[in-house]
Amino acid sequence: KLAPAPRVMTMSRTAGADAVAAAAVPSSHYLSVQHSTQTTAYYCGPASTLMALRAMGASEHSQLNSSHTLGQSRLATSTYLATTESGGTYIYRMPTTMRDWAGVSSKVYTGLDRAGLKSLVRRSNGQYSKALIYGTHENAGASANHYNKHYTNKPLDHFVMGYGYSESGDRVHYADPLGGRWPESKNTSSMTTNAMSGFTATYGTVA
Repeated sequence: KLAPAPRVMTMSRTAGADAVAAAAVPSSHYLSVQHSTQTTAYYCGPASTLMALRAMGASEHSQLNSSHTLGQSRLATSTYLATTESGGTYIYRMPTTMRDWAGVSSKVYTGLDRAGLKSLVRRSNGQYSKALIYGTHENAGASANHYNKHYTNKPLDHFVMGYGYSESGDRVHYADPLGGRWPESKNTSSMTTNAMSGFTATYGTVA
């Protein structure tokens, strides 16, 4: 569950951006995944942030307070993501949380088309070995676009952790915290980058 999106940050791209990225990074790249099933209906944010931090090799103890042990309930507190049942997780808390926990620098990017998201994924994951967090939206109805066999009877605002890409960035791979909670959803899956750019159009991507 995601909080409403505020005014957004966009990433501009030049005509040669894809060519520069192609010369610098491999055609596929994956981080190690320790899957974490969200422990409540609204903990997709804490679960995805947890998976992202572990994929990047973060310590189990926070740099902000060494007595804080990494876990969904800790990340959900007001010190970090401030996740609530009524509001979910505010995507703009994720960069500050990853900075405070592990010193990871990241931003929220929105307004990315296929090419823009491909460039971001290749640079962040392929060049710098960083995990991404995708803030996705699915409309209600069986005829609407859905992924990973999520439920279709109502709209779904959801976070998943991006751990890699293949096909030179034209396919993204993600870990879904609904895996293990929603019966038909897999722990990990993939989709075209074009499809992910559509699902993240409302909320954006943390990278």
